[in-house]
Amino acid sequence: MSSPHRARPKPAPPYPDISAAEVLAWVSECIEGGLCFVSEGILIFENAEFSELVEAADPVGIDADRSSLDTPDNALRKKLFTEAQAWNHKGLGTRGSREYGLAGRQGGPLIYECRFNVVPYQGTTGVLLVLQDVTERTLLAHEASQVARFQSVLARIGTLAVSDAPAQELMNEAVRLTAEALDVELCKILIPRDSDDHLAVM
Repeated sequence: MSSPHRARPKPAPPYPDISAAEVLAWVSECIEGGLCFVSEGILIFENAEFSELVEAADPVGIDADRSSLDTPDNALRKKLFTEAQAWNHKGLGTRGSREYGLAGRQGGPLIYECRFNVVPYQGTTGVLLVLQDVTERTLLAHEASQVARFQSVLARIGTLAVSDAPAQELMNEAVRLTAEALDVELCKILIPRDSDDHLAVM
């Protein structure tokens, strides 16, 4: 007599042959920046934007020891892969980011941010790298910070100027604050002398 509760066979997964690289190719279209996946030193996937960002950097500004590279274009990629291997030894779920100040092939500065994420992969782990060009954002933030610092200095000098502080004290404070704002060791105030065309240090 057959059992009324027969075990039903499990349905086969609808897409059994999907590889990690194919999944990453789909995911990469939803991510802003370049996407790369490395597992135990082996490149599993790299999208076109990652490749473009890597190749935009001047290899001279990345790694002085170019003799160890197959081609100069591999310099930044090699650096990122070396760091990905180090991340691969960290625990599953570990994440972090690094910023790289580079020179562009056109001569201008490049600032990249790379986020590293340790994820499961085929019984072991891999490292997902998301590379972004943050040059414009970083330079704008730096410029805004400088403007705010200079405005603060001008406000402090202005406050001192309308007080009863002696002129010498005002000038001393002005050069101190200006040097601080410009991040230099010292600065000075020069005025033209009456006797000749030379400048005198106040």
